[in-house]
Amino acid sequence: MKKSIVKCWLVLLALVCAGLAQAQTYPQRPIRMVIGFPPGTILDGVARPVAEEMSKKLGQPIVIEFKPGAGSTIGAKFVVAAEPDGYTLLFSAASAVLPVLNANGVDSARELVSVAHVASAPFFVLARGDLPASTLPELIAYSKAQPDRLTHGVGTASAELVMQMFKSRAGIQSRSIPYKSSVQALQAMLAGEIDLSTGTVSAFLPHIQTGRVRAVAVLSDQRSPLVPSALTPVELGLPSLEMGTNLGIWAPPGTPREIVQRLAAEVKAALALPTVAERIRKGAAAEPSANPSPEGQLRVYEMETRVWGEAAKLANFKAP
Repeated sequence: MKKSIVKCWLVLLALVCAGLAQAQTYPQRPIRMVIGFPPGTILDGVARPVAEEMSKKLGQPIVIEFKPGAGSTIGAKFVVAAEPDGYTLLFSAASAVLPVLNANGVDSARELVSVAHVASAPFFVLARGDLPASTLPELIAYSKAQPDRLTHGVGTASAELVMQMFKSRAGIQSRSIPYKSSVQALQAMLAGEIDLSTGTVSAFLPHIQTGRVRAVAVLSDQRSPLVPSALTPVELGLPSLEMGTNLGIWAPPGTPREIVQRLAAEVKAALALPTVAERIRKGAAAEPSANPSPEGQLRVYEMETRVWGEAAKLANFKAP
């Protein structure tokens, strides 16, 4: 019996030592960071400055690899199936909403290993600039007076859930007009075809600055420094509501803890640099994470899971 116990401890010790040895020599070749969307998105804008700085400290390049499709599920499943050696990572957005939108979507907290929360960007509720309602009370009154006239455009299923959630909290009525993409929804708003839309602010910011689009609200507990005039739900007299895009790094299941800790440390060091933080804010209209750690990302994921689940229930949405 004693021999069996000793043997078990020896095996465990050997595994720990092997993990430590692997972490000490890691990395020895380039690392690929998979993004499940095409180039040019907010993920691209955040991942690049962070990956570039991490590469300097790790001594190996981090190559960004785009694997778009199925709402980023293709890229996520590719990483789930990858070798857990720290050389394949996932840079993911809105990960907690994937299982809500797609029955086959990857549940990151269950199927992957959290490395670090990197940045976040709240959703904004936006209105066309010439809409005859410049405040939320005016918008509510306008929708009640003309319930069949007010419209909102959405280019993604997640955008529809955001609008349904906000409408429920604010008591606004509007008809949903679907588009093939968020870009098309924005173009429709600029053309005067729809009244409202939602999304992160990066694509809308130039038009907000010219007055062609108005930011009705920022779905966060804090105002955005990019659009300080946009009030939070609490400031508008509504219950607290935080909905946005959270960006972070995940690793395949079974990735050694020592490698995860090394990567998390380098993410934290990169975000602490003013030059990297500024590139994230200006290039992607996102805010660097205040807690870039595995635990920080899991806490965000848990919060997102509750909010998106509530939104799906409210909209009577069922994953296809």
